[in-house]
Amino acid sequence: MFSLGKKEEKPKQRQAKQQQRPSYWYEVDPTPFELLSDAERDRIEGAFTEMLNVINDGTIIIKKSSDTYNYEDEIFEITFYKFIVKSDVQLSDEFFNARQIEAPPRPKVVKEYPRFVKLENGLLAQSAVVYRYPLFLPEGFLYEYFDLADEIVFKFRSLDPVKSASMVDTVRRRLESIASTDSSSYTLQKLEKVKQLQAIVGGNAKLLEFYIWFIYYGKDEAELKDRFNNIRVVAKSRLLDVDVPTFFQRALYEYSVEINSPIPIANRIIPKFVDTMTVATFYPFINENLLDEGGIFLGVTDSGSPVIFNPYRRQNHNIVILGATGSGKSMTTKVMLKRLREKFEDLYIAGIDPENEYVIHSRIFGAEPLIVQPGQKLGLDPIRFMNEGLLQLEEVADLLADFYLPDNVVLRNRLRKDLFEISANNSKEFLAVLQQKDPEVYNYLAAMDAPPDTYVFSGETIDFRRNVIVGLNKLGNNRRLKALVMSLLSVLFTKVLFANKNRGFFFVDEAWLFVNYPATMSILENLARRARKYSKGLIFVTQRPEDVARNEAGKTILEQAATSILLGQNESAIPTLKEIYNLRNEEAEELITAEKGRGIIRSGKYVLRIQVLPTSEELEMFKTTGQWGVE
Repeated sequence: MFSLGKKEEKPKQRQAKQQQRPSYWYEVDPTPFELLSDAERDRIEGAFTEMLNVINDGTIIIKKSSDTYNYEDEIFEITFYKFIVKSDVQLSDEFFNARQIEAPPRPKVVKEYPRFVKLENGLLAQSAVVYRYPLFLPEGFLYEYFDLADEIVFKFRSLDPVKSASMVDTVRRRLESIASTDSSSYTLQKLEKVKQLQAIVGGNAKLLEFYIWFIYYGKDEAELKDRFNNIRVVAKSRLLDVDVPTFFQRALYEYSVEINSPIPIANRIIPKFVDTMTVATFYPFINENLLDEGGIFLGVTDSGSPVIFNPYRRQNHNIVILGATGSGKSMTTKVMLKRLREKFEDLYIAGIDPENEYVIHSRIFGAEPLIVQPGQKLGLDPIRFMNEGLLQLEEVADLLADFYLPDNVVLRNRLRKDLFEISANNSKEFLAVLQQKDPEVYNYLAAMDAPPDTYVFSGETIDFRRNVIVGLNKLGNNRRLKALVMSLLSVLFTKVLFANKNRGFFFVDEAWLFVNYPATMSILENLARRARKYSKGLIFVTQRPEDVARNEAGKTILEQAATSILLGQNESAIPTLKEIYNLRNEEAEELITAEKGRGIIRSGKYVLRIQVLPTSEELEMFKTTGQWGVE
């Protein structure tokens, strides 16, 4: 980091230029950092560098806030951090899942003093600027200030490449002149750094002008002084100099250092310079705990830190919950559904429950129970769905082939041809024509017109626009029939889910029951892939991930879900989990011996050990068998 002499533009000139630039505000997702491997650090730092290369004029803001959560009638306070980027260009979500937002609201300044400002909420705000940096800083050093300041601001602007090269060359020549009479190690080190910078800027890197300052609040000047002293102590330990500039406090609070002031900016706040290859040292998007603002309390990590989870702060909202029988996966799913519903009151929840574990608790999840009875007419007609645009011809062909045809390519192709050529309003009309047109294919599909399958297709379709959980246990051990009903129900639920952009979840328990039907899994995979666009998510619960992963669509669901909760596992599942989730041997062994409710949560960039904690009320309400592993 260097100070480079250059002719300053007049404040009004720079203000005019800034006003001409568009401004886009984004919120981005942080990552863990401390325990990352060198390769993982290089990857995220590379993404950070690429983002800075794209932005010409930007500001990064880390904002601290707090919230509370209640567990067993005890109130805990949690600190959250928001990571905000203001950019003069539009950013894609490839950059840390960047989501465009409105400019964040803040209390307005009602009075300005030389060393602080008074805000409309009665608090005082002060900004301390970093004036001097050492030659070397540890990566992610800004994380050390997260608890000390209410906001950390990193403001930067890329410079013209020709001017950048000229400025660096001027500094190099000046330092070479100094080094001819002063051969101290500091001078020689600085000269070497400038030579390296000259080589980099002469290549593909940009030169950035930047400022860093800390904003903190207090009820009076004494509190501001204490908070500044705490920041200065940490800064000195890293050989950074920080100070509180006078007459600049309003501008700094408003994220600006380019102001119309009677005091020349160069006399008070001098910009520093860094290239976009070494700027990774400033990587700021760090969070070592899973604490999502606006999230639900799920449990605690090994260190006792709470896990606060908000699925809507992930790249997609899909959740996979994997666990052997008795691992606590059903309890985990029920606790999550209940707390999500409590957090988001208008949340749409629908689900398919093969064993009727959830329908008895439907009201708790804000849903109605619907237990499918043998012989009940469901009106789930694939031909009618095709006519209504809910299914494509290829999807209907694959679905009917999976459930009724042998594994014969010729027969499957003939079925596609028949579906294309036969015009019918429903399955019964289609079968009547098919019997004459293609008797061989009809002989296989004739089961559609006989019990129990005929009940699935006939009758009026049930209205699923309300929150509803469908129980299939009464259908007995007929896994094929359950899979058929689930496939067609999923089509209807997809229609409801995608009819608006209200938040919602569709869950499927015991999903391994359906892996032998590729069309069924494809329907679920399609739902999972499209759900985020409509603020929806799939919760996919299964006890046999190795079976699911053998199905291409099933493996995609496991791999692409932004959040996975891995509870206790059978040894047969471990190779699959190692392949999909890059589990280390140590983590894999822990899953084999994990107590009920213990496991690993992988959400976005986070990988944490978790103990899911139901309350005593939830435990009593949802328990099936065995003791919950709460110590």
